Amino acid sequence: MDVTQQTLANVVLEVDFLQKKSTTLEPYDSDAMAREFLAQFHHQSFSIGQQLVFQFQEKKLLILIVKELEDWDFQNMGVGGLDTEFNAIFRRAFASRVFPPEIVEQLGCKHVKGILLYGPPGTGKTLMARQIGKMLNAREPKIVNGPQILDKYVGESEANIRRLFADAEEEEKRLGPNSGLHIIIFDEIDAICKSRGSVAGASGVHDTVVNQLLAKIDGVEQLNNILVIGMTNRRDMIDEALLRPGRMEVQMEIGLPSETGRGQILKIHTARMRDNKKIAPDVDLQELAVLTKNFSGAEIEGLVRAAQSTALNRLIKASNKVEVDPEAGEKLMVDRGDFLHALDTDIKPAFGTSSEALELYITRGIINWGEPIRSLLEYGVILTQQARKGFGLVSVLVEGPPNAGKTALAAQLAKNSDFPFIKICSPDDMFFDDAYRSELSCLLVDNIERLLDYGAIGPRYSNIVLQALLVLLTKQPPKGRKLLVFCTTSRRQVLEEMEMLSTFTAVLRVPNISTCEQLITVLEETEAFSKNEIAAIARKVANRRHTTPCCKIGPSILCADLSCLAEECRKMIHSGADYLHLDVMDGHFVPNLTFGHPIVKCLRPKMPDVYFDMHMMVQNPERWVESMADAGANQYTFHVEACEDIPALCRKIQESGMRVGVGLKPGTPVETILPYSDLFDVVLIMTVEPGFGGQSFMEDMMSKVQYLRTNFPYLDIEVDGGVGPNTIDAVAEAGANMIVSGTAITGAADPSQVIALLRNSVENAIQKSQLER
Repeated sequence: MDVTQQTLANVVLEVDFLQKKSTTLEPYDSDAMAREFLAQFHHQSFSIGQQLVFQFQEKKLLILIVKELEDWDFQNMGVGGLDTEFNAIFRRAFASRVFPPEIVEQLGCKHVKGILLYGPPGTGKTLMARQIGKMLNAREPKIVNGPQILDKYVGESEANIRRLFADAEEEEKRLGPNSGLHIIIFDEIDAICKSRGSVAGASGVHDTVVNQLLAKIDGVEQLNNILVIGMTNRRDMIDEALLRPGRMEVQMEIGLPSETGRGQILKIHTARMRDNKKIAPDVDLQELAVLTKNFSGAEIEGLVRAAQSTALNRLIKASNKVEVDPEAGEKLMVDRGDFLHALDTDIKPAFGTSSEALELYITRGIINWGEPIRSLLEYGVILTQQARKGFGLVSVLVEGPPNAGKTALAAQLAKNSDFPFIKICSPDDMFFDDAYRSELSCLLVDNIERLLDYGAIGPRYSNIVLQALLVLLTKQPPKGRKLLVFCTTSRRQVLEEMEMLSTFTAVLRVPNISTCEQLITVLEETEAFSKNEIAAIARKVANRRHTTPCCKIGPSILCADLSCLAEECRKMIHSGADYLHLDVMDGHFVPNLTFGHPIVKCLRPKMPDVYFDMHMMVQNPERWVESMADAGANQYTFHVEACEDIPALCRKIQESGMRVGVGLKPGTPVETILPYSDLFDVVLIMTVEPGFGGQSFMEDMMSKVQYLRTNFPYLDIEVDGGVGPNTIDAVAEAGANMIVSGTAITGAADPSQVIALLRNSVENAIQKSQLER
């Protein structure tokens, strides 16, 4: 092949005589003129309109005007959305080849010999590699499918590699630095260049193929006239030695096109329709570019085909046989509706939103039954904005009791994010690698503990998966990528023991419905009952417990440092406490004296959302109801032993807007409160004598808890006195769901660990009892 015919660009020149009065009719050899021009202007750069004086074979002087320069318009080449990638490849791989060999030798510069194009399917890797040869106006590249290299005969696979380089070797020996460029393109290169030692088998053919390719690209007898282009969807499978400098040192990710790139691709695939006026004026390619988030180039081409098929189908007559309207050619027009129909029904992006999977989790919608849900949704918006505009990675753990709606809420938060890439990760699928392909990605990992193969007996789990998750949940995504991760779990304590909680940006707790008002809100939103039926239900359950009790941990702040009570209270809440338990003693009912409603009134403005549980160990408990309600108490628990008119006191507490709690001393039988069971929201079982310190936990009191749980499955049962890590299992197994703990929490070096341990024991017991029912 004549190397003088290989070019990187073309220039079109207009030739005229310099002096118009001095012309000749003598013929000129244009081919000879072209060769002479190259010789005289070898190192010259040109611009359109530039004028040059040209002397040809001692004839009259000529004037040359540059009329056209080759414009590498990638859209005209059928490639859209890859301008940046083309420019980067030209700079790295071809810029040195533009200059004469002697200039390159003066620099001591070696040409790049290999390019690896990698990325998801359908993004234009193969198309781009094919167009590189056209860009160079050089000899046709050798295009080889990776699997074609492999041969059943020993040594033939390696020989196939050698044959691909034979022409380049022969020309290099013959012409040296003036040898032309030989391009070899390997499609699906991962089929032959897997990491050595990773493929089982006695022949080791994959390893020897890699060795042979390395020897040809960067061996002892190096070739400087080759360019090897490899393409793969699995860069992680390629042998690392092949990716080092001197081999395939230019590694270009061909990712999903941007909005501008999608617009270019749409222009390419609709160009012929526009030229032939077969596309309706209402088709806005910019609108389609916006709607096709995370579409690959191949998927956009498929979208255009689907729209065309819809337009063609309109012109097919429905009869006993297929007939086409005779005037189809004139009537055929692809309009906006055809494209929108294709978007809705025909083409879905492989790296887009799992809309159908998301909808399965929220088929009944999200019922905003109270302040806890509103707060979670609002915080989710804040975290989404943080992921979109701030940090590269934001990870959120959504935890709570079973059946509280964690997955539905996480799915709604993911849907609200409006990220173009949303995937649901189950124990069978992981999508972290796919997520990095989109600029904005959102992952929903449901039941994260199941990914770890967690089993409560043992406990057992996969440490390999755990370590991988710890890395993935803290690893920053590649530059320019933003990732939002939502995980759900019913086993917060398990994650804490595995040191996973610290990997999350935020932890959101999803509570169960706990009030009559919240239940009525749910019934109204579901529209499953009429207004009269809902009113009847409201009357029926107004004074009853109607939901499965959920675990609540309440530290007793009587054991806290009272010199900085507000800070101690905040510390408990930040450590994971659900409420605060305040023991109020008047020195009469019990031989001790503590704080009263002024303390609550002081704390409330500083902690407006905290649930205050007032344990009233006082004589005449009816006396303090209004004061506690005005101060901001949420629950008023009196002792049955100190009350003369239980129904009247319960009504008074309810009318004040507080929950009704009744406490039983160790010596008081549970039967005492049975006649009034419909009046209480909470029953407190004391497992120590109230008002005295230094007592041990009375395990025999658990028979009261068991009796209440059996006969009142929806009742909140609170246990107070000597409860800690050593006694919590007995309390949880008996059926208590509200746990008061003093020094075990407030005196711990890390209160959050103790709270999590107590919560895990209670939640496991609740889950077990639900399964048994």
